[in-house]
Amino acid sequence: MVALHQAIRDAESYAEGEKIRIAAIKSEAARRRATKDLERQQRAALRSTGKTFEPGTEVEVSEMPALAGVAGVVETSDGAHAWVRFGSHSWKIEGWRLSLSESVLSAVSGLAA
Repeated sequence: MVALHQAIRDAESYAEGEKIRIAAIKSEAARRRATKDLERQQRAALRSTGKTFEPGTEVEVSEMPALAGVAGVVETSDGAHAWVRFGSHSWKIEGWRLSLSESVLSAVSGLAA
């Protein structure tokens, strides 16, 4: 038990310490609950940080299987949410789910080289 507590204290981050603690839990059901709680906390931390995109920026959406691999164009953005146009439809999407599309990233890296 002492070694477990020392390993948790020596962990480089809170999330790593939580993973060590969860791995030490004996009950499978309790491990699943603890893992879900950790994922919920990590998602809440992501949601608390907003991202603002300029209108016209091409973005992709993460953690939305319906839009996997589809690039959209930002119409407006306030940090917490953004209106993104996919074809002829606009959707209001949480800002933390958005990232620059691969084509924008490759163009930016090409300019930097």
